[in-house]
Amino acid sequence: MYSAFADAFGNLTAGKGGVNHDLAQVLKDNGITDVYCVGVAGEYCLSSTALDAAKAGFTTYVIEEGQRCSNPGAWGEIRNRLFTGRVEVVSENSEQVQQLLSR
Repeated sequence: MYSAFADAFGNLTAGKGGVNHDLAQVLKDNGITDVYCVGVAGEYCLSSTALDAAKAGFTTYVIEEGQRCSNPGAWGEIRNRLFTGRVEVVSENSEQVQQLLSR
């Protein structure tokens, strides 16, 4: 499974497929509205988690300097897929990240 939010079949809710913990519900129960994603395997785990976070209704950001693709040439395509999936790719110096750090 690539996503922190879903199983390999795309199920986002607990009790379906391989999901045994509903991360989206836990975050919502705690008043979380925005998800910031960083990590490796940008074309797999990172993008899957970010896209599923957006699908679950969160305002979702990928911090560009905080990601690495297994295939460095894949980032352009992944970036486009994120944009299409309502995920914003931002810089570590962006207003969104600075607001997060000032909390």
